[in-house]
Amino acid sequence: MPPSPSHAIVAENVSKEFPHPERGLLPAIAGIDLGLRPGEHVALIGPSGCGKSTFLKILAGLIRPSAGRVAIQGEENPQRFQESCALMFQDPCLLPWRDVVGNVLLPLEIKGKPCDPARVASIIDMVGLHGFEKNRPRQLSGGMRSRVALARALIDSTPILLLDEPFGSLDEVTRWRLNEEVRNLCRRLERTLIVVTHAVEEACYLGDSIYVLSGRPTHIKKTLANPLEREGSRKFLESVESMQLISLVRDVLYEE
Repeated sequence: MPPSPSHAIVAENVSKEFPHPERGLLPAIAGIDLGLRPGEHVALIGPSGCGKSTFLKILAGLIRPSAGRVAIQGEENPQRFQESCALMFQDPCLLPWRDVVGNVLLPLEIKGKPCDPARVASIIDMVGLHGFEKNRPRQLSGGMRSRVALARALIDSTPILLLDEPFGSLDEVTRWRLNEEVRNLCRRLERTLIVVTHAVEEACYLGDSIYVLSGRPTHIKKTLANPLEREGSRKFLESVESMQLISLVRDVLYEE
């Protein structure tokens, strides 16, 4: 699939190997192909340690593939990928000496971009942190720290949002509340979304398409379209149709 401005993300035969002091080169990713349209939401689900996070880091330009080609917004230079992608990690990775506003502003400061106070206030309000602008991470709950990290990922207006299991350590109620907010925000802001998760239900809720990955070295076992309405997570999880889709994804995930 050749790079095209009509695609937000193109990956063609992407592979990655890591050196091992005793075993030589260890393959982590073995030939991933995918193409995402602008505004499309996809979920990547696979076994722990299969290479999902590694693939996200390749898309973000943090590491380079051993083989294959990646294009982000039609650009193939990995040094430019971060201009289009915001990556939210498993841990919020907040600076403890900075308050909420200071942590949210970090990407703009790193890139030398100006700060629009009205936009900062709007993003903080959008993620439900109005009134907590001066709080430091130690004064926030786990869910609130995740909201800060989400605001930080949104502040730079990058068209692509990459989520690496950002809510995995949270309680079920908070996790699903944030999943709803992420989905609604990405729709509202017209962001392309790739989310990595171990939870089948989460993959089926967030992904317009669900990529089921194999064990290491990972490749795409199957891609499943998700035609279901997902206005609210609780209604979605309780529907017969969603249970059928979840069962189908789980069957592919566990098959040898």
